[in-house]
Amino acid sequence: MARLYYLLSVAQHRVSTVANRGAEQELGLSAAQLGALFVIEKSPDLRQSELAKALSCTKPAVTSLAQRLEDAGLTERRPCPDDGRATRLRLTRKGKRVVQKGKAHVATLQAMLCEGYSDEEIAVVARFLGTAIERFE
Repeated sequence: MARLYYLLSVAQHRVSTVANRGAEQELGLSAAQLGALFVIEKSPDLRQSELAKALSCTKPAVTSLAQRLEDAGLTERRPCPDDGRATRLRLTRKGKRVVQKGKAHVATLQAMLCEGYSDEEIAVVARFLGTAIERFE
């Protein structure tokens, strides 16, 4: 039990490394950029501040991330009609195509993670990780 933190840390690092490498090679994006696209796809016209919260990062980091996504032609930023200081994000057609390719990349990672485990075992791991996320929010 004492090694649980260590194992979780090493696993997170290795999965992130492989995810980043694959996203860079297959899509020309970082895993963080791909994750942002996934969040924006689920919530079109998302405020940048909402994206920051969803990704657990700072507003300045999201501003930079949003700029890179816009520069790549994957998103567009629009002024928020009810708050002149806020900006809303939406996927472009190109962004939607990249999201679909990204889903295939994530499915491959998911298969690697789940290989050799039953649905019941995966459910226990998912419950454990969900609880950890809530406890350390």
